[in-house]
Amino acid sequence: MNKRFWLAGVVTTAGAFAFAMLIHGVLLASDYAANAAAYRPLAEQYSHAGVLAIAYTLYGFGLTWIYQRGMSAEAPVGQGIRYGIAVALTFSFPNYLIYYAVLPLHGSLVVKQIVYETFAVIILGVVVALVSSKRGNKQPTIDRGWLH
Repeated sequence: MNKRFWLAGVVTTAGAFAFAMLIHGVLLASDYAANAAAYRPLAEQYSHAGVLAIAYTLYGFGLTWIYQRGMSAEAPVGQGIRYGIAVALTFSFPNYLIYYAVLPLHGSLVVKQIVYETFAVIILGVVVALVSSKRGNKQPTIDRGWLH
């Protein structure tokens, strides 16, 4: 793990936290209020802020670690978009569909969660790709032959 890993991990974690605040704290606030019975009360949610910080840190560094194991000499933006789509299909879509199956949530909320989260994770994929890339160097930093 080099400087790029740590930098990309920190930037991706910060981006994930920012997107979470925007998506869940602003864009979906009224939807969550309408489904309040399915969630912890806000005061109790705030008391678990440390758990959220750990979760987003693991998410940011996990995304970075996986990305850097599969990056190649291809253009980072294209790789980041593909990576973001793969992450959304692997995590965002299934997680929110599972929540819909087990929690009494409205389908419209779940659709919004999936759409917003997919948009966010594609941008995070591009961010981790750009921060991880060696600009001007056509040689791959790490090429494991997958995620192409």
